Amino acid sequence: MDIPIRQSFRIDGESIELIVKIGGRVVGGLVAVWTGKNEMELRHLAVAADSQKKRLGQSLVIRLQEIAVLRGCRRIHTIARNTSVAFFRNLGFTTVPGVSPTHPIFQRHGITFTLMAKEL
Repeated sequence: MDIPIRQSFRIDGESIELIVKIGGRVVGGLVAVWTGKNEMELRHLAVAADSQKKRLGQSLVIRLQEIAVLRGCRRIHTIARNTSVAFFRNLGFTTVPGVSPTHPIFQRHGITFTLMAKEL
C-alpha cells in the first residue's frame, strides 16, 4: 500500500501551516508544530527560487510569531541549515546548546545544521 508523501512526513502534534501565493501560485510555505504547552518548532520553511529575496520567508516567520504569541507561545525553536543561519539571526533567533542532527548524505554535500531559538 502506498502512503501519500505528505503522510510520510507527518509531524506529531498540532501544526500551523502558512503559505504565500502570488498570482494564484504558491511560492512559499512554512510548517510549525507545537512541541509543548508554550513552545513550538519551526519545521519547514521554503520559498521558490524565483521568489526569494522579496522578504516572503521573513513575512512567513513574522506571521508565525504573531500567531504564536496570540496562542500563548513563549519560544520558537528550529534546526537551521548552515545556509539559513544568517536569515534566522536577522529575525532575532540565537544559537542554542545541543547536538545538531547529522546525516552522511547532508555531510557529503556540505550541509550542516545549527540549533536556534527565539524567545517571544
